[in-house]
Amino acid sequence: MPHLRAPMTRILRGLLALATPLLLLAGAARADVYCECTAASSPCGNHAPSALPAGCTNSTGQRAFLGPIGSLSVGTDDLVLSSFNLPAGTPTLLLMGGGAKRMPLGDGVMCVSAGGKGLFHFPLELAGPTGAVAAGPGLAKLSHASFAGPGWIHAGDTWHFQRWYRDPAGPCGSGFNLTNGLALTFVP
Repeated sequence: MPHLRAPMTRILRGLLALATPLLLLAGAARADVYCECTAASSPCGNHAPSALPAGCTNSTGQRAFLGPIGSLSVGTDDLVLSSFNLPAGTPTLLLMGGGAKRMPLGDGVMCVSAGGKGLFHFPLELAGPTGAVAAGPGLAKLSHASFAGPGWIHAGDTWHFQRWYRDPAGPCGSGFNLTNGLALTFVP
């Protein structure tokens, strides 16, 4: 259903544009999009201009984006981390780490590191027919169910997130790519 891809992408971009300022206004909560693909960081020249600070260009000819919708309240646990511009039906993993880095990897740039807390991934998810996928709500609860204590999301923690995804027809030939990074500081 390629005719649905553009409207869905516009809707998600609109929601993300609205959500990010709301997150930044919610007390001490903080959401930072970082580590976008640039001409200097792209592994095989697969950088293209974009209105969003997204990952490197993939087989769709677009750059995959990861952004927040909801609040950063651990008590509410309504945060959704949404990605779009991925290849339809592709397997994806939402990565979470205690630190940030910037290193070419596959067809993209690795933005998340262990940072003294560890590097974790949430369960496998498939991108939908429009190339979108979302994790949450319930990420704090899921972190407690899926990871050992150091991987639990608590108020006051800053965690870094990024989505890894398969891209067998990607421009660099590695078979996978990554979105931009997202640093989130959680509140009670």
